[in-house]
Amino acid sequence: MQTRIIDRRAQGSGKSTDNRQRFMRRHRAAMQEAVRKRIQEGKIGDVVSRDEKEVRVRTGKTDEPVFQHGPGGQREFVAPGNKEFVARDTIPRPPAGSGAGKKGAPDGEGEDDFQFVLTTEEYQDIFFDGLELPNLVKRALRGEEEFWLKRAGFAREGPHSQLDLVRTLRFSKARRWALHRLRFQRQKRELEEERENLERELAGATGADIERIRERLVQLQDELDVVQRKLDAIPFLDPLDARYRRHERVPIPVHQAVMFCLMDVSGSMGEWEKEMAKRFFVLLYWFLKCSYEHVEVVFIRHHHTAKEV
Repeated sequence: MQTRIIDRRAQGSGKSTDNRQRFMRRHRAAMQEAVRKRIQEGKIGDVVSRDEKEVRVRTGKTDEPVFQHGPGGQREFVAPGNKEFVARDTIPRPPAGSGAGKKGAPDGEGEDDFQFVLTTEEYQDIFFDGLELPNLVKRALRGEEEFWLKRAGFAREGPHSQLDLVRTLRFSKARRWALHRLRFQRQKRELEEERENLERELAGATGADIERIRERLVQLQDELDVVQRKLDAIPFLDPLDARYRRHERVPIPVHQAVMFCLMDVSGSMGEWEKEMAKRFFVLLYWFLKCSYEHVEVVFIRHHHTAKEV
């Protein structure tokens, strides 16, 4: 048998993307619980980092439904090798929970957790899930942009569904005019009319007129062949005449998340409290501007009236 080797190195990764997405949809609740636990037990630097996140999911929460034989049932036959029962015997059902189980360890469950690696996009999607404005936060913090298709003239190549018939025929007509197709068509009509007249004269001609008319008919046929070849060289529609409607993607503004930083400047706030609040807001502002380009931060100082600074 001949060995056949298939090199798939050029295909890149991501061959099991569908299976991965299906797994995450099925166990999304367990993933959310694992992410919340990681946030509670981990550090802030680990949460906001751009690296892939490894989460731990309890093994029992990743079980999938399977088909198996039930504990009971009715049988009217005896299987080979049986030494205890005979036909028509009544066998009691086994009590519930008599099958082999996974519990019983004196120190709790003895199974390891299931480790799963989430990408930054998957981690952020689960992290922002369930917030007040999940779509706004996701799209603004993750820098997603929306586009719409705008007419951008015409192109010589494109799908047939975008073919502009009016403009295509306009270019076809201009090309045929430039190549004198109409002049050749007029010459062809004149030669055909002359040939028809000579054929009518030939029917009533006698003597030397017959030979003269026949020679002229041969000349007309040669001229008609030349004109016809020129017309065939100038098609009615040429691939160069085709014009397709062209569209380009134009970015449109998307909803952005706005963070309001409020600071009380009344007499109850001492200089130390104000300085700490300013330091916190400045650090937060730098962090958001460095990490998230599409986040707008608004600073507001208030006493009896609020004012944006």
